[in-house]
Amino acid sequence: MMSEPGNYNPQGNYPPGSYNPPGNYPQGSYNPYMAGAAGPMPPAPAPGAVPPAAAPAKRRKRVFMWFFIAVQVIFLIWLIAGVAGTSGSGASAHTQAIQYCANNGWKVLYKSYSDCVTHYGNTLNGASDVGKGIGVGLVIALWVAVDIILGIGRLIVVFARRGSK
Repeated sequence: MMSEPGNYNPQGNYPPGSYNPPGNYPQGSYNPYMAGAAGPMPPAPAPGAVPPAAAPAKRRKRVFMWFFIAVQVIFLIWLIAGVAGTSGSGASAHTQAIQYCANNGWKVLYKSYSDCVTHYGNTLNGASDVGKGIGVGLVIALWVAVDIILGIGRLIVVFARRGSK
């Protein structure tokens, strides 16, 4: 018996009844030779029976989301503390300027002692601001790098889970 193209006939070109896989399997029971057969077929529901209620959907744990938010909060606190914590350099800059300008140390670059204290103190404050800007830039660069690494890791996990379903 020849099968038509596009139709699968498990008996192929064998005469009817001559192709029998090993074992006698009654209709509707497990047959390992059938594609997709995973086990015995469940019994048919009784007529008029109400199907059992489905189990409530398991709520997903959002561990990554909370971890990601925690990392963002830590970086934000670090950034705010770094900007706010280094603003008090005025008094120490003035003290350093007085120590530098004492004992005629001002004669090389400045006209007078008061000129030395004023300008050298301003220079130290400016250097402090530049250092603060560099520090903020480094914290932001590290923040971006950590977010990229976390994002790539999340994508790998999501695509791995999609492939396994």
